[in-house]
Amino acid sequence: MSYMPYETYVNENTMKAYCVVTITNERLCKTVHKDFMSDFK
Repeated sequence: MSYMPYETYVNENTMKAYCVVTITNERLCKTVHKDFMSDFK
């Protein structure tokens, strides 16, 4: 399944909360550190 980037946030702790929307319009969000895109390959 391929994911498309939806939103990327950076908070005061410089952590990224990465959200994706799947083919079924399901929104998935997770808070991650560097190399966060590797989880979505």
